[in-house]
Amino acid sequence: MEKKSRFALEEPITTIRRGLAIYKTGASPYYFARIWDRKNSRNIVRSTKETSKIQARDAAEQLYHSLFVVGDLNTTPKQYTFWHFANLLMHQAEYDVSQGNRRSTHIKDTRLMLKQENWGLLPFLERKDVREIQTKDFVAFVRKIQESRPDLSRSTYGQIKSVFRRVMKIAQHDGIIYAIPDAPLPPHRKHQEPRTFFRFFPLVDKENDEWKKLIRVAQEIAIQNLSVRGCPITEELRDLVMFLNHSFLRPTYSELYNITHSDIVVRRGENRLEEEQSDKGVPQNKEPWLLLTVRRGKTGRRMVDTMPAAYSIYQRIVARYPHHKPDDYLFFPQYENRQYASRIGMAQFNVLLDKAELKKDRETGKRHSLYSVRHTSLSQRTLLSKGKVNLLILAQNSGTSLEMLQKFYLSNLPRTEDAVRNLQTFGD
Repeated sequence: MEKKSRFALEEPITTIRRGLAIYKTGASPYYFARIWDRKNSRNIVRSTKETSKIQARDAAEQLYHSLFVVGDLNTTPKQYTFWHFANLLMHQAEYDVSQGNRRSTHIKDTRLMLKQENWGLLPFLERKDVREIQTKDFVAFVRKIQESRPDLSRSTYGQIKSVFRRVMKIAQHDGIIYAIPDAPLPPHRKHQEPRTFFRFFPLVDKENDEWKKLIRVAQEIAIQNLSVRGCPITEELRDLVMFLNHSFLRPTYSELYNITHSDIVVRRGENRLEEEQSDKGVPQNKEPWLLLTVRRGKTGRRMVDTMPAAYSIYQRIVARYPHHKPDDYLFFPQYENRQYASRIGMAQFNVLLDKAELKKDRETGKRHSLYSVRHTSLSQRTLLSKGKVNLLILAQNSGTSLEMLQKFYLSNLPRTEDAVRNLQTFGD
């Protein structure tokens, strides 16, 4: 006769509910609880330490609660966590940058959206199972950061949403989830602060013209033997500020600091179109100006026509670097790292702001930056042209839109004299 195993069941398994049962073998006087772990697709067996079947049922319920509600087994297996797929996204970002498919800031931006302590995705979602993440989870996350950081801009929320969807898309491609949950953003704030810029005549009296004061002080400090981060402040800073103002560029490493001599063509108004316009009574521009090729701007590749003053500034730059090569950068060419060059430019500009006592915008109270020079440029064009500038051409030339010009510039500037006369007319 075959000997009965000590691990054989002494009685049929008792199912308490789906995924939870108790049983008893001859190997122990106690009942065992068998609990189904659906996340890991396996059974978990624990002793109830009870010899009574009734008490064993209660003990099994307590074990289930401790394991899956408050215990360690409530933690999602690593291969299914949001953290796991966020790491895969970071590896993808590093690969894209190494292949030249993305800018170097792509890694930094992705990491910021994921790991920022107060409003990053990982502090809130890292342990969550991507198979269980729903729209309500993203909405709860957005509400939480709205409470802690109500000052976050719409564009930041947009970047957070983009990174969230990219993480979930990797999980979808790996066959872990079938669909990416919606990620609705909070309602758009209607109120937008105007851009900071330097007040100029006729917005202010000539004695209070901030723009002219900025340029004057820039020329003064060029001979004071000042330096920032080991880089002397010379007339190059003044030319940088003026060139930025007359070219409508953004003061970023991908626009202003990425312009090389090969990206510049001198135009002199000698084409046939301008000759025809002159015959029709349209004033012909006799002064030379520059045509710039912005290869990797914020809005992509574009051609930029500068104001005529940019030509004389460029002549000074050429004289400053007489042995320049076509691929040499226009500003701070000694620094191959253009992000570092942009930091040098901003650091020197901060010294200029301090010396000129123009740290803050007088209307908004916000701190000025090199972007204030671009905003000054667009404000000057819309006002000093006396309403004759074509706003669509201005928007295209500066890499922005009519909507942005209206929202941040036109709405915060006085009307031209011609526009006021039109407003005040009583007709013929």
